[in-house]
Amino acid sequence: MAATTSRYPTLTVVAHDSDIDNLGIERRYTIASEFFPEWMKNEPIQFPPDHDTFGWACRVPNCAAMMCATYTLRLCERHATEYLQVKDRLTLDDFAKQARPQRSQRFGWALHRGPDCEACGSNREAVTRGLCVPHNNARVRASECGIPRRDWLATAVPLPPFPRCELGVCVHDATMIVQAGTVSRRVCRGHQLVWSRWSKTLTKPPTSRQAEEWLRREDDGDPMRPHESRGLLSLSDLPASLQREVRYGIYRHAKAPNRTQWRPLPIREALDRLAAEGIETLADPRVEAIAAAAKRGSMVKRVLTDLPVVARPLLLDAKSAKAVGVFDPVFVGGEPFQSSSVRQRRNLFDLRNVSQRWLRDSLWDYLSDQALATNGKRATLATIQLRITSVVVLSYMLRQIRKDGGNAAERLTSEDSAALGDLWDIWVSEQIHVPCIKRSNRRVVDEHTALIRARFKFTTNARIVLLHALNHKMIARETESFILRFPEYSRPKSSPRPRPLSDEDFMRLVSEESITKLAESDKNDVGIADIWVTHAFQGGRINETVALRLGCIGLVGAMQPYLWRDISKAGQPDYGVPCHHPVYQRLLKRQEKTRQLLRQRYAEELSKLGKRQVTALEAKWDREMPLFPRPASNPDLVIPFSVSGFQDSWMTWLEQIGVAGVTSHRTRATMATALLDNGAPPRLVQQILGHISDAALAYYGRYSDATIVRHLQMFWAGGPGTSKPGAIVAQPSDFTDSTSTAARIDLAVVPVEHGLCRYGPVVGGALCPKQKNCTTGPGGVCEHFALTGADLAYWERKRDAGYQFAEGAPTEEAREYILSQWREWEPVIDGLREALDDAGLLEAAEQLDLRSPAQDYFNPVFSIGWTAKELDHESGEVGSGDDGSESTAS
Repeated sequence: MAATTSRYPTLTVVAHDSDIDNLGIERRYTIASEFFPEWMKNEPIQFPPDHDTFGWACRVPNCAAMMCATYTLRLCERHATEYLQVKDRLTLDDFAKQARPQRSQRFGWALHRGPDCEACGSNREAVTRGLCVPHNNARVRASECGIPRRDWLATAVPLPPFPRCELGVCVHDATMIVQAGTVSRRVCRGHQLVWSRWSKTLTKPPTSRQAEEWLRREDDGDPMRPHESRGLLSLSDLPASLQREVRYGIYRHAKAPNRTQWRPLPIREALDRLAAEGIETLADPRVEAIAAAAKRGSMVKRVLTDLPVVARPLLLDAKSAKAVGVFDPVFVGGEPFQSSSVRQRRNLFDLRNVSQRWLRDSLWDYLSDQALATNGKRATLATIQLRITSVVVLSYMLRQIRKDGGNAAERLTSEDSAALGDLWDIWVSEQIHVPCIKRSNRRVVDEHTALIRARFKFTTNARIVLLHALNHKMIARETESFILRFPEYSRPKSSPRPRPLSDEDFMRLVSEESITKLAESDKNDVGIADIWVTHAFQGGRINETVALRLGCIGLVGAMQPYLWRDISKAGQPDYGVPCHHPVYQRLLKRQEKTRQLLRQRYAEELSKLGKRQVTALEAKWDREMPLFPRPASNPDLVIPFSVSGFQDSWMTWLEQIGVAGVTSHRTRATMATALLDNGAPPRLVQQILGHISDAALAYYGRYSDATIVRHLQMFWAGGPGTSKPGAIVAQPSDFTDSTSTAARIDLAVVPVEHGLCRYGPVVGGALCPKQKNCTTGPGGVCEHFALTGADLAYWERKRDAGYQFAEGAPTEEAREYILSQWREWEPVIDGLREALDDAGLLEAAEQLDLRSPAQDYFNPVFSIGWTAKELDHESGEVGSGDDGSESTAS
């Protein structure tokens, strides 16, 4: 269970590669602060305007407008809108150079007086058409009388000056009055508009007290500050401990690969809310309540939610975290638990649902040991989540069966273990959902089966944690009987294996029209269509395809395209397989798009490097950067697109094209079956799909009985009577061209001899000159006799029986005679066995004997003859022989 705590929100999890562990909090901050950039050490903090994470200024030069809240390319709202219209023909830098800067509508407007009225001069500001309001009204009346503007200006009389606005240092004319109760102030038009908007947010007219508060706030408001002040953040009014945590949190957030953008103003607003509540540390439980009260989707909420997470190493150490009941590998100096779908992800695990202190500490110690385990022995994130959930379930069950709630470990006995089993049996038999686990939104078809699987998973994983505590002497010895008699259940039956897709469905999924629709739905141009095409034709697992690196493709040998992917399930990085040429072409285009994004993101860094250094950096990109970077919360482009993001778009697309009941994983079963049925050696199929074992291959695709028979019949080895015993005279690849094969040979089976007769007259229907004594005639084995792969098991059993019979011979001469009868068969059997092994058919040949009675009953192929043309038929079915016409021998 990935923990979400009430005290440490984990909605956004972050990580970086330089955590400082196993030191006191004060010392930890002192060491970390040595690496702070200079601007972060100042008071107030002056964030660089073009910072990747905290940038607050529009990239258009001299533009003072506010940044767009949701746009990640650092543009104000107006420029973001304009760039969307021209992005197909202009780069971001070119657009920024030619765009017109905008004035700020929030900051600094009270500091800059407008142009003088053309009639009043410096007495009054121009408001409309270069005139103050009274003169503009007079000008309109004169224009209606036909008086030219020049003549009217010559006679216009300047009006007396207005007093300045009474708010702060505002330099505008005080042409308006704001009033509430006994409070009355002369203000400029701009501040009167601000007052009007504020008063409309109230349910009642403002009181005198509310008006005074508003005036005090506006005296030092944003209009009184230059727009550069947007990048300032003062921490001097905060408690010293909170100042340290905020600075450290800002430092760590800037280093997180999956960070979101924070602007200085929302950070300031978030800290103002903390200060208003008297918060002195981010570990205060009230921080979560303040974050929950913030407007949903706002950057203030994001800061309040993430800041306690990134500042976590200053809030807790291993001892205090264990006491509180939360865990993170950083507390013990370990690396984050790895997940196959998201790299560099860090979760804070909440263990506080485990109410028994001894059980919670045992779980904490288990997680600590797992976090420090060597690579290859560490549990994955999914396993850790399952074991935490299992212990939470155990904790709940102990509270149900024990009056003391199971808080005393030394009092637990084998009787309690039996009671746990009884409780599980009740849940399963009555189909009661596990009460302490939140029910998934996924619809459960069979509640009984789901509970049986849950019982197996939860009891098995809870037992692992308990045994760890017992073996490491972390638990009372009196609890041994409880742990050793802990309920155990057999593994439930597996779900049905994924079935291959039908040809109709598969062709619809990969048709040009369908792929175009999928590409059109990719609004962020992540490459969802490229991911699907690669997955469909290369046979990789979907998480392996989504996580492809930038340099995943290349040419090998004589221009052979290759694809390299990481097989995370088997722990094999950079696993190379031949690449389908159309897939290669698509990935080349996607590769160039991603390179352009990287060059744009790291343009400043590239501009400082020489040609050789640029080449080295781009080579590093090929090794480390994802081919399909995530479009959001990924400013460094180091995080690959998520599997869930792909699945969401892919499932929506399936509905659009009218395909139901399909999962992306079924394409692997489709490819495995298609390759095997079309004669591909199993070892090649294993290589393409990334299977490491024969069992894995059998999981996704297997020969049908007809396919096995057809391929075994296509392997022919010359018999002992030929000039080259054991030589492979035919194999499946020889039967790919039915025309040439039919012209070369026709086939008939001689059932009594467990092999093939290649003598033309006999095949054509003539009588056999040896009376079908292919192997037992006085002249030895017939020179036209050949073995098929289907005959291997029969002849090996007969040879072994002969050797065993020889061991019991009464004399040495008799023994030698019996053995001599089989020496000429050794090269034939060995040659055929080796050929079948190379093709991956040896195991099938050992299990298949076409002449056994059972197989004769169900598939009586040996009692009839068939031609090579019929043998090569697509269906693989065996038909009757020809009309007996004679054909040439091979």
